[in-house]
Amino acid sequence: LFFEDAQFQLMGTPIFYVPRLRLPDPTMKRATGFLIPSIRSRTQLGTGTKLPYFIAIGDHKDLTLTPYLATNTSTLEWRYRQAFKTGELTFEGAISKDSFSGYDSRAYVFGRGDFDLPNDYKLSFRLRQVSDSSYLADYDYSDLDRLTSNVRISRVDRTENTQIALTNFETVRTGEDNKVIPSWVFSARKQKRFAPKILGGEALWELEAHSHYRISDVDTDANADGIVDGRDVSRVNAGIEWRKDWLTSQGLII
Repeated sequence: LFFEDAQFQLMGTPIFYVPRLRLPDPTMKRATGFLIPSIRSRTQLGTGTKLPYFIAIGDHKDLTLTPYLATNTSTLEWRYRQAFKTGELTFEGAISKDSFSGYDSRAYVFGRGDFDLPNDYKLSFRLRQVSDSSYLADYDYSDLDRLTSNVRISRVDRTENTQIALTNFETVRTGEDNKVIPSWVFSARKQKRFAPKILGGEALWELEAHSHYRISDVDTDANADGIVDGRDVSRVNAGIEWRKDWLTSQGLII
């Protein structure tokens, strides 16, 4: 819908005028253009405005850019989304220059994706990265104190649970050092449920592997938390369970 010399009137009195205005009609589901602006006020950032601009790149992907101008910051927020035949992904983030942090520029990016693979397997990933430990809290983007990024392949049904994952942890907690936490973790698990023909009942076998790596190579407990600062751990577990119930004539289940 295109308007020329448009007026917004209150009780017959014009209170707003715009020479040209374009709006999507109600039948349109996606259209490039400005979204509803907002006013925001925070102690550190000051008072400012956000003006989102939505860009419909195609039927299955879009980009939203949101300039955020306040007393103490100039920020550009963004979000990218794309849908595929077998899944979808989303990335969002921001880049800022402010007058109170002491950094030349600050930024963060969060991303996620979920996809279907052949043979009922699933592929998923999560990405969380930030330029400094206080950025997310200063701008109220997230209250997370540990950022988890991972990639995972899995298949789960009535008889099987298969999980393979590689995970990265990054702490933004005050006083916690990324060098001494398990920053990289690999885990794999295979569980299979079956019914033994001779014994009856239900059985479950499980095989699990785990390994985690710390950046530090210090072989002492310098921070006195009970764990050697540079200790890396790997393990493999295996187990089998069997269950069968008997009901006695007295109503007891064994």
